[in-house]
Amino acid sequence: MNTNTIVPYDSIDPYNRFRDTADPCPNNHKQNTESVAAWKTTLNNLFQAQRDVFEVYRKAWPSNVTPKEVALALGKPLHSICGRCSDGKQEGILVATAEIRDGSRALS
Repeated sequence: MNTNTIVPYDSIDPYNRFRDTADPCPNNHKQNTESVAAWKTTLNNLFQAQRDVFEVYRKAWPSNVTPKEVALALGKPLHSICGRCSDGKQEGILVATAEIRDGSRALS
């Protein structure tokens, strides 16, 4: 059984986003002002990007949509969408389907 805890997104420590708290290599920035400010900006952008991606899936429901199709719909590069789709799968918001189109697995 894995007893490590994951630090939530709203942590002000950008290096703990998905790292378990038992990580033996703590960050070297020690919560300096510049690092904290940069993370807060990144966090706001991250949440907006997630909302944008999830909105595409909501509008397409009940149809399945691939990350490539989301990228096309939002006019963004695929690499900026894939992480948000992974976030959705990790949070249980999106579910992978058996359908693959243009080399990309559809999610619902």
